[in-house]
Amino acid sequence: MLLSKDFPKMRKADREFHDVELYRAIFDRTPVMQYALNTAEGVPYIVNTNYGYAFDEDGTLHIYLHLGKEGFKIDCMRADNRVCATVNLYRQFEEHGELGIHTFASVVAFGHIHLIDRKEDPMEFGKAMRALVDHTKTMGKLRVKSDETARLYAARIDCLPGDIYGKTEHPLTVENIDERFGL
Repeated sequence: MLLSKDFPKMRKADREFHDVELYRAIFDRTPVMQYALNTAEGVPYIVNTNYGYAFDEDGTLHIYLHLGKEGFKIDCMRADNRVCATVNLYRQFEEHGELGIHTFASVVAFGHIHLIDRKEDPMEFGKAMRALVDHTKTMGKLRVKSDETARLYAARIDCLPGDIYGKTEHPLTVENIDERFGL
């Protein structure tokens, strides 16, 4: 099982953070995430999507997605359920003397993706849809009519605490995140 433990350590370790509350603050301010799947042939495929999320008490991250019941993404997930997901905050490049500066923060999470069928697991499907709605209602609106959910899968990406990494250019806290990013 290839996950983050198989990757080299971050070169600039002083920029790395492992704070669940800071992860939450970044997720709460990021409407779209990207996740990478592998095709059956091992070719990376990146998807942009809205999402919902939840953390367990032990720091395990669950990312919830919605998708159709057939198509290329489903084929990829069935071929290889390993996934890497990321969210990013970025503030415009600013002039600063001879050099410019920018501010960014990202969270990268390695995990496994699991499809959730509404008929097979209605409780977990409902949990996924609630997480999606809760997250997207602060970002905009998730427009899914109740009769459309029969044609949807939900998916859950499970990421263990040791497989989640944050990185930031400048010191970042939950208290200074809005100021840092001009939010």
